[in-house]
Amino acid sequence: FGAEVEKHHPELYMMFQNLFKVLPLATVIGEKVFVVHGGLPRDCRVEIKDIKKVDRKVMELARPTNLDSGIMWDCLWSDPMEHHLGIMQNPSRGEDVVYFGPDITHHFLNNNHLNICIRSHQVPKTNRGFEYCHGGRLITLFTASNYCGCTNNTGAAAIIRANLVPELIEHMAPPLEHIRSVAEAKQAAKAVPPALMAQNHTAQQLSIDESVARMREDVLAKLEAKVVQKKDDLWLFWVQKAGGSDKVSLQDWRQGMTTVLGLDVQWETVEDGLVEVDANGEVDYMGFLQKMQPQDMHGIPLEDGWETKMVRKVYEQVLRCDWTLEDLQKHFDPDGDGLVSPVEFKDGLIAANLEIPEWQISSLLRTIERNEIGKLSLANFLDRFQVVYSTDDSETPETSGSKTMLNIVGKRLIGDKSRMDVFRQMDTDGNGFVDQAEFFDALTKLKLDGLTDEQKHDLWRSVDITKDGRLNYLEFCAAFEIVDTSDVSELAQKEMVSSILAVLNQNKQALGYTLSYFDTNLNGKVTREEFKSALRALNFAIERPDGGSNPFTEEQLDVVAEYLKADEDGMTDVSHFFSSMSIQC
Repeated sequence: FGAEVEKHHPELYMMFQNLFKVLPLATVIGEKVFVVHGGLPRDCRVEIKDIKKVDRKVMELARPTNLDSGIMWDCLWSDPMEHHLGIMQNPSRGEDVVYFGPDITHHFLNNNHLNICIRSHQVPKTNRGFEYCHGGRLITLFTASNYCGCTNNTGAAAIIRANLVPELIEHMAPPLEHIRSVAEAKQAAKAVPPALMAQNHTAQQLSIDESVARMREDVLAKLEAKVVQKKDDLWLFWVQKAGGSDKVSLQDWRQGMTTVLGLDVQWETVEDGLVEVDANGEVDYMGFLQKMQPQDMHGIPLEDGWETKMVRKVYEQVLRCDWTLEDLQKHFDPDGDGLVSPVEFKDGLIAANLEIPEWQISSLLRTIERNEIGKLSLANFLDRFQVVYSTDDSETPETSGSKTMLNIVGKRLIGDKSRMDVFRQMDTDGNGFVDQAEFFDALTKLKLDGLTDEQKHDLWRSVDITKDGRLNYLEFCAAFEIVDTSDVSELAQKEMVSSILAVLNQNKQALGYTLSYFDTNLNGKVTREEFKSALRALNFAIERPDGGSNPFTEEQLDVVAEYLKADEDGMTDVSHFFSSMSIQC
């Protein structure tokens, strides 16, 4: 910080230091509200009187060495944790920085006859301006909206009245340069001589109007970026309102934006810049979500092909769902109406405990077309799911022969019949699986010229993806793929990548702290394996508000590590990674 400030003014750093000397470590409002920058002291015996005794005029504090320096250190730098008690190290912040649990909060507040603690120090995980934790007795309050110009969080302020209950007000401020331009335009208008007022009135009004328009554009851009981060949750909200249509009422659209984004916005003032409302008062929510994309998804420093492999890893997880055909029907069509909705399919996958992140399931399903009531038969739904998400263009000399033969077999075996009907015919013992003998028997009945026993075994090894000696229906679908003649696969991949970038972007501050822990040479570079370790730590640290699974699977973390671009020394430039994935709609 000192080096950064001294670039602009050599004496400015000392001015900051002198200012900090007169600021308190903490403030108590009305003897009940404790306000602090970072967090609470790790020593549970600390009282308010102990904090008052700390020498606030310390110039530098490299690390805590005694009780007083420990109090000061924790008040400035500690962070709360929700699901663990006591104290834990917080290496992402630096050496000797700690997390403190809800028991520390309750003990400190009760011991000092306080009601609540308000602190700042970090953008809330919800990306809102505030976040309650520790049973509502601790509030993280973050005033700066769109932190560092790229986080797209709302800011918040707390109004504390005589009852000492904080009233939290959120805001999304436009950039300072926009505010300045409006102020300058108004100031210039006041300085114009009366004789020239009429002559210049139109030009001045245009200048103000242009500034207001730029402010509106900035607000819309921030809203669009938040939509990108919450696309899957918005889709799930609206698909349950739409009744099979791609449209919802304007009221339902507004309700979804308010509920999912957590923003109390007067949507009628900005919605014309986001969506079009048709003559029936409805909004095409599917078109709206597809339109919300990061500006450039190709600048990410990952080698070509990572998107396809990332999606493929999700599909491989589905293949591990080793269910019989009857099991599939029971899990995906629980009401027994012979049709499957996206929500039923999603609930079935979640019930299977496949460790597929819930947001990724939503990302997959929202690109599958349905009929006019929003459902499909199970066979058609699985066919479309496979078309969209099993894409794998990789081919080696060892596999090219098997793929060619599989295409020949598939055309003869299935033809114009349903794959589900063919599977049932091959399953001669009726146990819901096709074993090797049943597979070979079906090949023999095709009477293919020149098909040797060795080729039959090669084909079996190709189709038995889970290597358990039998094919479930999903493996069968993956083996004999439907040819995709549309652009739906490309759209699905784009949607998945968009969601992945949104998760990374929403948590890039935490990822940056973790990566700095590995950057021991302070050159802004880490190895692929270190980057993967940082992603794994982030993966476990992110808390889903719905209690769902971690954002990424272990296999997907492997994909990022494998495809991450690196220099000739195997090092990745961290700043390049972050700058390239910034979500700007």
